[in-house]
Amino acid sequence: MEHFEHIKVLLTEDNPDDAELIRLSLRRIKNIAVKMHWSPSLTSALDKLSSEKFDIILTDLGLPESKGIESFLKIHAQHSTVPVIVLTGLSDERLAVQAVRSGAQDYLVKGEVDSASLLKAILYSVERHRLLTELENKLKEIRRLEKERKSILSMFAHDIKNAILPSRWIFKKFFQARHETWKIILQQQTTAW
Repeated sequence: MEHFEHIKVLLTEDNPDDAELIRLSLRRIKNIAVKMHWSPSLTSALDKLSSEKFDIILTDLGLPESKGIESFLKIHAQHSTVPVIVLTGLSDERLAVQAVRSGAQDYLVKGEVDSASLLKAILYSVERHRLLTELENKLKEIRRLEKERKSILSMFAHDIKNAILPSRWIFKKFFQARHETWKIILQQQTTAW
């Protein structure tokens, strides 16, 4: 796992009390400097994401501007290179699982978050997202190399075909000439007798 000295977090949470609880949990984290930016709405979060780089996004599923996992889906659609952890209330766990199936790295139940679980979720999510991105890049490279290999084989097959066609013509002419030569020799020998 990659070692982090600092992590820049964007928290999208409309409830100031919940945002403060997350901030306090992040402050208690030792050995890593965590810088948290708070956005109280989806719109302000998208604006921040357009102008700044973040290591991870923590987003509430219950934002007033969207219903269910819409807030996650909008963030993920526009900024899929940043890992997302969804925050949910106890009654929203089904939506949180749906968000994870749609690309979120993890979900946390707000009332159960402490510094240790938050740090673990953040570090694992960032690392898992990095590994997935690396895997996707390697798959793209493999596809590119496979396409290149097919192109080279196609050119090679074309060159061989073009080399064989004249050879066939030459062999055909050679054997026709040889056949004609034998015919002439045989005719000469039969007329000589």
